[in-house]
Amino acid sequence: AAFVEQHMQGVDALRAAVSAWTPARVAPAAGITEQELVAVARTFATCGPGVAVAGTGPNMAGHTTLLEYLVLCLNSVCGRWQRAGEPVRDPATLGQFVQPVAQALPPYPDYAYGFGETLHARGIRNSAAGMPTGALADEILMDDEQRVRALITHGGNPVAAWPDQLKTLEAMRALDLLVQLDLTMSATAREASYVIAVKHPLEMAGSTLNHEYLSAYAPGYGATQPWAQYTPAIVEAPPGSDVIEDWEFFYGLAQRMGLELRMTPVSFTGTVRIKPEPLDMQNKPSTDELLAMLTVGSRIGLDAVKAHDGGAVFDDPAITVAPAQPDWEGRLDAGNAQMLSDLAAFGLPVEPDSDWPLRLVSRRQINVLNSSGRDIPGQHHGKTYNPAYLHPEDLDSLNLRKGDLVTLRSARASIPAIVEPDKNLRRGLVSMSHSWGGAPDTDDAIRDDGACTGRLLTDDTGYEAYTAMPQMSNIPVTIEPRG
Repeated sequence: AAFVEQHMQGVDALRAAVSAWTPARVAPAAGITEQELVAVARTFATCGPGVAVAGTGPNMAGHTTLLEYLVLCLNSVCGRWQRAGEPVRDPATLGQFVQPVAQALPPYPDYAYGFGETLHARGIRNSAAGMPTGALADEILMDDEQRVRALITHGGNPVAAWPDQLKTLEAMRALDLLVQLDLTMSATAREASYVIAVKHPLEMAGSTLNHEYLSAYAPGYGATQPWAQYTPAIVEAPPGSDVIEDWEFFYGLAQRMGLELRMTPVSFTGTVRIKPEPLDMQNKPSTDELLAMLTVGSRIGLDAVKAHDGGAVFDDPAITVAPAQPDWEGRLDAGNAQMLSDLAAFGLPVEPDSDWPLRLVSRRQINVLNSSGRDIPGQHHGKTYNPAYLHPEDLDSLNLRKGDLVTLRSARASIPAIVEPDKNLRRGLVSMSHSWGGAPDTDDAIRDDGACTGRLLTDDTGYEAYTAMPQMSNIPVTIEPRG
């Protein structure tokens, strides 16, 4: 209560908005009893200091911005923010350090969404999440001189990862130029005008700087201590190969276009404290020189980290949360009018349609991230495809057994799938990892490459108003045996 009083505004509006969502209304939709729901809520509220974090499942199921907003509200009304004097477990080490302060940041709506360039196809603008990938296929395919005609993908795999694979393939093939930077001949690389073969991580110098940025995303991501490590290239590229480091492609492209590149060290919060430094566009820098520029002004200098072969925990000096400024008036906004209006318009799930009795939901597979790692034996641990998991009783009712090949069909398209049991699922669900498989003409290789769930989706209906992110989970589907 003291935290809410000191740091929040709009709590009464939030209380009124959620009052309609009683345990009696919510528990049946969640598949639990009212008593269980209340017990979970009270346990979370009284057994701190843990926090709630959303992930792939809820984030892909629609209403993503509202979901994340309510998660923030849940954590805030329970006071799950660090107080002045408490230790910061994972402060920036090689990254730009920003002193944590026990004061609330007020909303900054001009930065949230609706700024910058407007897309022609849907009239959507930029957001804090970046330009909306979910609308990019339409920007490529529209009949207009302003359409997107060239695309460079840096280790991405649109053909396997973007929602609405059929439209994505059409878009990739409509481009005047598609350039793919990749380690493997991915589904997107097979469609590319040029494939730039880049070095593997062990063939390049590297650091833990990227992991520090993960720590800023949410608790449980990135490192749990102020760990930092620099590693030189461990192995040489194969003799006679013409592979390059990723950054060399962009440097060479800018060089040929007569453009100046600048290196900007950025903090966890996206704050730029150090003036961007121009690169020498005549004499190509080394990777180590670029890393040094990226870590200028860091809490622990790059040279100090290099001195510790194998890395180290740099917990000295210890970092604690600073007290708020005496005249600080910022408040967390729990009563945002737009978000509470979205909540009021939200309805509970409807009963499944008899034509589409199952719901496809997303999941993660350990050691594989999106389309990365699924073709590396040490990563996928022998699981070369993404099974369609169902509750064992659902498999029995469909007369299916583990390993059977089926057709999974939505209103948009169909894909092959290999079923497996998962007793932890609710009845009526099909759960699959996304970003597997290839184009439709490779479906016969499902046991080697998996299946692309993105083919079952549409990207131009039911998408987020703020980010244009399509609904990619909780998709009505049906299953048909393939023999």
